[in-house]
Parts: sequence; C-alpha cells; structure tokens
Amino acid sequence: MNLSIFMIISIVLSIAIYKLSQSQTPIQIMLLGFELTFIGGFISIWVHMNTVNAKDAPVVIGIGYLFFFTGLLLNMLGFIKKIK
Repeated sequence: MNLSIFMIISIVLSIAIYKLSQSQTPIQIMLLGFELTFIGGFISIWVHMNTVNAKDAPVVIGIGYLFFFTGLLLNMLGFIKKIK
C-alpha cells in the first residue's frame, strides 16, 4: 500500500473523530491523539523488529501508521481548538 493512501484515510478519520468529540475539552482530544500516536508507533516498531519477511507485515505496519498519523492530526486539532 502507498503511504499517501494511509495519510488520506488518517485525515478523514481524525476529522471524523474530532467532529464526534466536539463536546470534549481540547486536553481530552489531545490525550486521545497521544494514545493513538503511541499505539500506532508501538505497533509499527514491534512489527519491524519481530517480522523480517512476513506477508502480513506491510498491512500491520500500515495500520500502525494509520493510528500514528491519526493521533498526530488529533493532537494538532486539539491544540488549535485550545488556542481559539
């Protein structure tokens, strides 16, 4: 899979999560983003370290990147909401 596809999906996902969490405080949105970033980074690093030539490794790494980028975008959206 191409990384740009995961970026587009993560942008759509982060905007959807942000719209659903409008009643949340910016700190709660940023904490959710941090958790998603941590989980995505952990999944990606763990798969990189434990699989060398597995068939499913690119898919799992892509899902990790999806969580990672969605978490980063949620952090940015929560920070922008906090500034306003």
